[in-house]
Amino acid sequence: MNEAKKGDDPDTINRAIDDLQRASQAMAEHLYAANASAAQASPEGAATGQASSDGATASNQPEDVIDVEFEEKK
Repeated sequence: MNEAKKGDDPDTINRAIDDLQRASQAMAEHLYAANASAAQASPEGAATGQASSDGATASNQPEDVIDVEFEEKK
């Protein structure tokens, strides 16, 4: 892959991108499966170990956190 970024052959670059995407997908599947099995093995089960839409788990969120929006003025 390092050779592809040094060159200017579109086919070589596209193959390297495809390889990277496949490796990334395989890693994501592995992490998702590991997270799912850990949540099932947890005594709390799916109630507190499930991932939210942003990827954070409910058990990792402190109860006293207040999420606010802010605007930086110059």
